[in-house]
Amino acid sequence: MSVSSEFKPYIYVLLGSLGSGKGTFAEAIKSKGGEYVELHSGMHIHDAAEGIQDIVLQRLEKAASEGKGVILKGYPETIKDCLAFEDCIKKNAWNDRVFVILIRVKPEFALERIFYRQTCESCHKIYNLKFSPSKMGDKCATCSGTLGERITSIDEAAKNRIDAFDTKIQAVVDRYKPVNSLYELEGNFDIDTCKLGYATFLNALHKKPPIRPFQP
Repeated sequence: MSVSSEFKPYIYVLLGSLGSGKGTFAEAIKSKGGEYVELHSGMHIHDAAEGIQDIVLQRLEKAASEGKGVILKGYPETIKDCLAFEDCIKKNAWNDRVFVILIRVKPEFALERIFYRQTCESCHKIYNLKFSPSKMGDKCATCSGTLGERITSIDEAAKNRIDAFDTKIQAVVDRYKPVNSLYELEGNFDIDTCKLGYATFLNALHKKPPIRPFQP
């Protein structure tokens, strides 16, 4: 089913391991203006009872019908995911609005980000005690909500997910990179440098016409 609306949403697919900076990039997108629905692969998609592809399609089309863009964090991550995602994009003629972005980061850098991470319990804004602490101490600088305590250790499962990410996502990279539908960014910098780089990238991305349309 296609969306019966002339509105064409911007759809950002952010790929990267735990601690790669997907949240920071999502904030950079939202700072450019417009309203976005943000879907996290673990929280909103993979824990759902329905089929993953159905959830994505439904939420993409619902966002478009409401005049909103979409930020997909960590999806698609398999060829099966890609096929369902591409089908939705083609049906709605959104090819010139889709940007697949892979943030590359070294495992040790990702682990350090996770170790110092704090999340607001109210608005879910992410801070980092080492790289980007809240200016209000243990309170969120955006909504004054309480910041959750940082973790005291990183479990083996998280380490394994980070180490295995490049292998796991390679099929998606191999599908989109040869047809110029994948943008790769370096994420091994402090948060201010990353924010500046992401803003510069987004400014270039939205020049008219786009640098290159999504072509699965």
